[in-house]
Amino acid sequence: MTLRSWYCFFVISFISSTAFCQSRTTKLSLYRTTEKIRVPVHTPKKTRELKYIMKNHTKGILYGNRCAEIETQKMGFQFLILTKSQCLQKSKSSIFFHNLKVETGLIFAKGPFWKKRLTRKIRECKIKSGDFVG
Repeated sequence: MTLRSWYCFFVISFISSTAFCQSRTTKLSLYRTTEKIRVPVHTPKKTRELKYIMKNHTKGILYGNRCAEIETQKMGFQFLILTKSQCLQKSKSSIFFHNLKVETGLIFAKGPFWKKRLTRKIRECKIKSGDFVG
């Protein structure tokens, strides 16, 4: 075969291939939707970082009771008990401003009476676990 015949072969095959690629319209294709089906993807919930309220003592927070810990975690924070050596490392003003920032955020997130609700839930936890006297 000569070069001229190869050239004609490629031109004819190109023209014929584009003719076969054209689609014919039918009644069904006129009524097809172009919307994609959206399948909801279940992503795991983000684990939120707990904020810490620093305390020097354990009075009134029911430290070590699992029910009380769960209730504070539902509120979005956790109590952090500081030992005497840790209290000396941090100044009282830095602890105060840290707690102020966390409590202000809790006011906006959980409402202005979050502390009252938490004390009521901790009291219920005391009664359930038998730690409540009186």
